[in-house]
Amino acid sequence: IQCRMLLDANWQEQSLEHMAVAYVADLRTRQPQGPYHLLGWSLGGTLAILMTAELERQGQQVEFLGLMDSFVPGAEPGAKREDGLEDLHAFIQVMMPGVQATLPLTLDESPAGLRQLFAGLLAQQTVAVGSLSQVLGADELGHIFSVSRRLKGLSLALVRCPSIQTTPHCWWAAGHEAAAQALCLQIGQDAAGPSLPCGHFEVPRNSRFLESLDQTLTRLLT
Repeated sequence: IQCRMLLDANWQEQSLEHMAVAYVADLRTRQPQGPYHLLGWSLGGTLAILMTAELERQGQQVEFLGLMDSFVPGAEPGAKREDGLEDLHAFIQVMMPGVQATLPLTLDESPAGLRQLFAGLLAQQTVAVGSLSQVLGADELGHIFSVSRRLKGLSLALVRCPSIQTTPHCWWAAGHEAAAQALCLQIGQDAAGPSLPCGHFEVPRNSRFLESLDQTLTRLLT
């Protein structure tokens, strides 16, 4: 399920809870009845938890809930919505590896300001071969960054994940044991899982994760 803000530049989500309710409505138009199988990475894991709570509220069964290094509200108490330049630096590292950017003193987050910023970065000749910035233009990069900032604001507004009846299958990036413990307290279920020898952005392609996921779903569906 794709974030509507990425598909429609004029769409603004009001909360993660509202997103989850809309996602469940979309899911049930495709599959009216459970059991359901959900898998989410990062903030997508948080949304999968919220979707699970909504499906359970509607009397539906979630047979599989997979959480890939999920965002946990309150697990990073120092995070602030105002850290735009810090977010920009992290965004450039992921989306434009190889760019040695000199960040502006202030960040103009208007569409025009972001377009100018990313046009300047794309003009550099050190963008790594195979990076997403080779196929995305300045407008697209600016829009994706703007959506990521909006989602960060919504995530910071979420006080905690709801309690659920479904026990999740969890995979965590190295060093995220505290997040696993915090999530356990919030959802009322065991959130422990394998600690993968990789960082957050490498989890979806990690070979140990993919093998474990394949084994889990094979046992579940056969």
